[in-house]
Amino acid sequence: MRNISLIIDDCLPIFNAEPEGQKPWPWLHKLLNTDGEETLPYIDGTTCLYHHLGGSNDLPLAALTAHKFRLPPARSWLLAQPVECIADMRSVYCEGYEHLEITPQEAVQLIDTINGHIAPRDMRMYAPEPDQWLLASQQTIDFETYDLEDVIGQDIANCASEQGLTAWQTLFVEIEMLLHQHPVNQAREAAGKPQINSCWLWGEGELQVLEKQADVTIATSQDLSGVLAEWVDAQIVFPKAGLDETVASMPPGTQNLIVVINQDDFDETNDKDYLAALEQQWLKPIFAKLDKKECTSAQFYLGENLCYDLGKSGFKLKIPFLSAQT
Repeated sequence: MRNISLIIDDCLPIFNAEPEGQKPWPWLHKLLNTDGEETLPYIDGTTCLYHHLGGSNDLPLAALTAHKFRLPPARSWLLAQPVECIADMRSVYCEGYEHLEITPQEAVQLIDTINGHIAPRDMRMYAPEPDQWLLASQQTIDFETYDLEDVIGQDIANCASEQGLTAWQTLFVEIEMLLHQHPVNQAREAAGKPQINSCWLWGEGELQVLEKQADVTIATSQDLSGVLAEWVDAQIVFPKAGLDETVASMPPGTQNLIVVINQDDFDETNDKDYLAALEQQWLKPIFAKLDKKECTSAQFYLGENLCYDLGKSGFKLKIPFLSAQT
């Protein structure tokens, strides 16, 4: 095996209540005492994988999601998350989407109305799932947006970037007007349900053509990381109980392994037990393979708080932060 890359997609605190001089997580400490440290903003595991595979722009979340659902080709994509917005005398706040419980029938009716309005602009809305909508355009979409999670609970007037602001606001307001008095929302109001009265448009960007990785196996249980693996023709497996079992499941002919894992991939729910399993099942075996010359190099990426609570405030490990050559 030539290379192992381990992406730990967690923002998990490490407990500092340890006896003086003891290091209960020696392999994590070994990583943090290695040259090649660099301060970076925290990025999630899928974004990290995209950059590791050669992507040079921000993760194009909408285009990647469209590929996941096998939607027809389009020049540009946006996620169009249906949300509820609530207005007071001075502001309009995004209340989010998880409480809406949109039915398939409601989604179809709302999407049909929106498509009737935006079709002359070479745009089309899709709802591959009732609560997950995407906007396709045959023209280039040239504006920047705020991520949905940064908008929930905020005044939406403060959540629009200057680039392409007029075009984004026009489309956003038109969709709001279509939804506001829609029969679906009238029926929901009569039933005492929250309104589906807006769509937050975000996740723009081009899914770049990346170099094919036929000799790479990507071990992940995360949907979009799996889509990226497919995008570069890499082999896909689920992470097993640890490194050795995962290596044994690699298809013949693949020489490089990329693993994207987080706490959901472990049976341990307690944070300390999870870290112990991470140490024993992944970190220790990787260093053992390096020592035995069973692989030639390894790269690591650790989630934000894994580093922060070990005394490295603002410190991240960038792939490839470490080239551990045998």
